[in-house]
Amino acid sequence: MYHPRAVLRREGSEVEPDLMVRQPQSDRDADWDEAPLPLLVVEILSDSPRRRDREHKRDFYGDVGVAEYWIVDPERRTITSIARGRNDVVATHRITWSPPGAAVALSVEVADVFG
Repeated sequence: MYHPRAVLRREGSEVEPDLMVRQPQSDRDADWDEAPLPLLVVEILSDSPRRRDREHKRDFYGDVGVAEYWIVDPERRTITSIARGRNDVVATHRITWSPPGAAVALSVEVADVFG
């Protein structure tokens, strides 16, 4: 089933990430709200909602149990990786993501993102 919007909802709050990675649904006809929790959420900062992405969405994604949240900052040319239980990682050269069970890590050259 095609889902025109990738939305996360929790107790009256709703966000639509720029990008998210999650396990596929076992039932292709299931409602979007029944989809597995994202393993990774990526937000690209824009001029207006910078504080919302850095603070409010950070709390939201952590509270719902998203394992990792990346903030892509075109102005600073950085990608910040946020995960509960560890300090934030600000990448200027390369960022790597290794979800549980993955045979190979995803490695991204930060310069290629802003190319």
